[in-house]
Amino acid sequence: AAAGGAGGALPGEAEGLPPPPAAPVVRIPPPRAWSAFRADLGAPKGGKEELRERLRTNGLHWRGNYALLALGLCCAHAFSVADFVLATGLIAAFGAGLVASPAWVAATDAWLRQSANASVGIFTDVATLEQNLTLVVKPPPLPAEGDDVAAAQQQASGLVAQGQTGAQQPLQPPQGDQVLSLPLATAQNGLRVIAFVCLLLSSPRGTVAVLQGLVVAGLLAALHAVLKPPTMGSAFTRLVNATSREDVQYATRAMRDKAQQGVSKFFKGLKRPGKPGTSAGEA
Repeated sequence: AAAGGAGGALPGEAEGLPPPPAAPVVRIPPPRAWSAFRADLGAPKGGKEELRERLRTNGLHWRGNYALLALGLCCAHAFSVADFVLATGLIAAFGAGLVASPAWVAATDAWLRQSANASVGIFTDVATLEQNLTLVVKPPPLPAEGDDVAAAQQQASGLVAQGQTGAQQPLQPPQGDQVLSLPLATAQNGLRVIAFVCLLLSSPRGTVAVLQGLVVAGLLAALHAVLKPPTMGSAFTRLVNATSREDVQYATRAMRDKAQQGVSKFFKGLKRPGKPGTSAGEA
């Protein structure tokens, strides 16, 4: 009683016990290249152990792709029963999570620049230091890598670091036809309200359809995870997210095997005979 009254510490702290572990936070990275997502699919050659390792490795590496796959299937099932309100709520909920992640915003910006000649980003207002979500149509091209003049001009326009990601964030939105710019907090709260209202007004048929979409997406994700052999990138993801010695051993073994395969393929290409009348070097 004296210890608790003197310092006001919790029982665990008074006894010198370590604090309870914090709840794990599940972060979904942006989707990786879809061409790599569907490449080199094949049945596992090992037994149940290899099957389990593929599920864990690919489940970590392709989380963003699986999330978009689930969103698309859920919206498709909601549209199939004409529940457009529910589909809108799902898209709004996904958008609220998207704008809260600088990595997803950057991935969306790269996709918009390639497909729609537009740009989206989180910019800081110079006067209020408030973060704004800005959509720009026909933005200026990004400076080419190694272009010292363009890089110096961009640096002179004012850049600030974005959290621990190290991403550079302009203090002012890029030049172009500005379509929409609103505070980031307002965008997040607005999307959350839209998602809540739409999900509240959804029909029971739409809810059942979305659950069916989730089941189909889960089955497809599991099938892909089984058929997708480990790559250098997925093994590295497994290593970064390792929580046990088994994770480290599997990741390092997979990376070593992929490196050996790459070296063997390189030397096989060197030994491949050239056309008649040409030397090996010319071939």
